[in-house]
Amino acid sequence: MMSKVYLISCVKTKRDVPCESGDLYTSALFQKARKVAELEGDKWFILSAKYGLLSPEEIVNPYNETLINMSKSERLEWSKNVYKKLISRIEKKDEIIFLAGEKYREFLAKELNSESYKTYAPMANLSIGNQLKWLNSRIKKHTVEKDLDTFYKLLTKLEEGLGSG
Repeated sequence: MMSKVYLISCVKTKRDVPCESGDLYTSALFQKARKVAELEGDKWFILSAKYGLLSPEEIVNPYNETLINMSKSERLEWSKNVYKKLISRIEKKDEIIFLAGEKYREFLAKELNSESYKTYAPMANLSIGNQLKWLNSRIKKHTVEKDLDTFYKLLTKLEEGLGSG
């Protein structure tokens, strides 16, 4: 069975104490990306400049590193390490969705694509503001669907109640 796997890049704004990596990053961008990954994905991971690939429940210490400050060769090495960890946790038929910046995708997406994995970067080339809008629209879609589902369940209960009298 195909799974949707979301990869979310780390962000600068973090808690200042060790915690689960899914709770470490506090920016609105990360929080919204996480919400989309949880709503739409089967599993998700964090692309950490310091730790590489992280499962959301892994306990990590705060750090102040980014791929933006790394050289091309350092980013390539980082990407190779992430790729090795990632392929042990996914299957060839899985869809990989990047909610991550170019520096976090560049070599990793190329490597995945060269090995016939399907990758998508729906927020590529969007400004931060437009990324937030895109994420908000995905979250809103799920909220509306949930609200409609609740509404129709209530209508069914009401109809059953009226029909039984």
